[in-house]
Amino acid sequence: MLLDMALLRNNFSLLRLTILALITLFHHGIHSAYGEGLTVEFHRKDATLGVMKLIGNTPAMKFTKSGLVIRKKPKIPKLWAGTASQFWVAGDFEITGHFEINESLCPPTEGYGTGVSLQVAVDVKGERQKFLLGQYLLPESAGTVYLASIRRNPKKPPSNIRKRLDVVQTTGWLRLVRKGNSLKFEVSSDGVEFEEIHTTKFSADQTTGIRFVVDTGKSTASQSVFKKLDVNADRLGFGSTKPQGGAYAWNAWWGALIVSIPLVAGSILYVWRRG
Repeated sequence: MLLDMALLRNNFSLLRLTILALITLFHHGIHSAYGEGLTVEFHRKDATLGVMKLIGNTPAMKFTKSGLVIRKKPKIPKLWAGTASQFWVAGDFEITGHFEINESLCPPTEGYGTGVSLQVAVDVKGERQKFLLGQYLLPESAGTVYLASIRRNPKKPPSNIRKRLDVVQTTGWLRLVRKGNSLKFEVSSDGVEFEEIHTTKFSADQTTGIRFVVDTGKSTASQSVFKKLDVNADRLGFGSTKPQGGAYAWNAWWGALIVSIPLVAGSILYVWRRG
């Protein structure tokens, strides 16, 4: 009987640990994970663990209740700072970044401008292609623009498409949308209505990197706050290989739960019949 009770306690412990792990993964690791999607809310550092990593001038970054604050000083070795994905997406996808820019920002005096950008990269025939969508403050009080930048050949300069903003926006949303073999660059000032500023051809391969960064443009200080990153895709996963079924970390814990429930139920039935 003591052996039976020990078996029952062990299986209950397995179920409890599995449920706690699922709660932790949902609440701390990948927020709002459902199917092939995830949401990272930058006001909590633990929400980025295993999902996004800090890159660039990391001392300039700080997690706060408002989000991930990035304060960049002018003329420092690294011109950019931000986050990079630790996951890949494949098939059709929609990636949206929400940010705020310090409204007291002064226009840069030189360089190409300062701002926030959402970037995605894909390897095509051994060459990395990069696609960037950003909001930039131009030098010499030249105003603010949305910028779509496409670099298909690392040895050649990128192709840039600009759309001027009539007013300086201190909060915004940047969205990259792949449908089939095309990539759409979309922007919004309220997170509800999105405007397409450009469309280009895009590879069918899975992404090799997603970045959400601040760029000082060589000459000025800047302060931005990353609020949230939403990712939805046909397939999504972690690591360098493509697991079956997408986000395997989530699916693995569900598998453990499915296994542990019958174990506990069987143990209860076994002890009851022996009793």
